[in-house]
This record gives sequence, structure tokens and C-alpha cells, in this order.
Amino acid sequence: MSGVCPSCGAEQPESLLCHDDTSAVETMFAAVPQLVDELQVAINKQAKVGSGGKAGKGSAHERSPVNWGAVAVRDALLVEFALWGSDIDAIRKHPQAAEIVSGIGRVVKNAYRCIDRMRDRQYLGQCLHSEDGLICHAEVWVKPDARQVVCSQCETVHDVPARRAALLDEAEDLIVTPKEASSYIGEVGGIKVGQQQIRNYVDRKRITKRPSAAGVMLLRMGDLLDILRNDAATRDVRAS
Repeated sequence: MSGVCPSCGAEQPESLLCHDDTSAVETMFAAVPQLVDELQVAINKQAKVGSGGKAGKGSAHERSPVNWGAVAVRDALLVEFALWGSDIDAIRKHPQAAEIVSGIGRVVKNAYRCIDRMRDRQYLGQCLHSEDGLICHAEVWVKPDARQVVCSQCETVHDVPARRAALLDEAEDLIVTPKEASSYIGEVGGIKVGQQQIRNYVDRKRITKRPSAAGVMLLRMGDLLDILRNDAATRDVRAS
């Protein structure tokens, strides 16, 4: 019985998925676990500590704002993988094999694109530009040295330093560890401050240590930001 591959149209007995397309699907499936791991690392890196708001608007250590775009890419990949698993024979014989191969290729390609984007850019929350009662929820990504960024959806121009400052202000009431504080201030605020430097501030009582049932060093983000801002102002005065 003769026929063609439903995906690429190549000559293929019994109209099954051809050898080349079968190998391509198997290669994509083999890459899924690592892609999921890399997406999760990226999500955890961008999912900022705390509630992202003032006191009373979230519990300490709740992760937010989450990069929902990356979460959606990861979940789509997991759904496709869970749907077919390693049953390549079922795909080869399926009457909609072409659509299945296309769907698998799409989610895998989206995963690679998402990982590459997060590697060379920093996440600055959602656009949230409002016009005629509509709010833009597109995610804002920016290159580390950029001063302005244009929303990919509504084309609103955002001032990067202003966005960084606003996100730091929103994080003032978060109770965090030195590691979390260093990561947040570095990635969101563009300010380099090491974990040991933060620990030194606490040990020297420049920052009040917050209660911790587990004995972990905790501090209020706003207390650290006050120190950093005051020290920066002092340096500016000395340099003038």
C-alpha cells in the first residue's frame, strides 16, 4: 500500500509519518525535560520575592509578579508532552498527525524563544497602560542598558529608570532574606549589592533584623533601600 507522509508529503508506505518527521518529533520530545527545567529556572529568577505591593497586600515570600508569559509557555509544553508522552507510534498512525507535529513544533519553538529572550533581557513587570477603560497586561522586557522601552502590544513608551524606581517602592514592605534582597534589587532596580554586604548592614545594626521562627536572617526591603539611597546621596555630596 502506497501513500505520503501526512506532515511533509514524502512517499511513505501506509501513509504513516515518515522517518525524518518521526525522528524530528522524537528529538523534540527528548528536549522537553531540559526545556521545562530551563523555563522553571527562568520563571523562578523573574518571579520576584514578596507580593509586589505595600503592607497588607500579600504575605512575606509570596512570589510575585510572576512572569505569566513564561508560565504559559512552560504549561503548553507540559500539556503537549503529557498528551503524547513517548508514544511516537500513536502519533505516526494518527489521522491528524500533521496537526500534531505542527503543535509539538510550535510549543517547543516557543520554549526556545522564551528562554533566549529571558537570558538577554530583564523583566520589568506588566505594562498596565490604561486607555478608554482598557488595561494593557503585556509583559515589559528590557535590555540591561536601555533607558526607554516600548510595549510590544500597545506601543506605550516606558521610562526604564522610573519603572525600576516604582517597582522598588512597591517592594519596600517585603520581608526578605539577604539573598532575595540582593537578587531583587539587582534584577529589578539595577543596583548591585551583594548578600554579604547586606548581612554586614544587619550585623552592624544599620538594618533591624526581623523575627524568624526558622532562625533565618530576615529584613525589611525598605530598610535596605533607605541605606542604599542615603549612602548614594552621601557619595554624591562628597563628589560635588
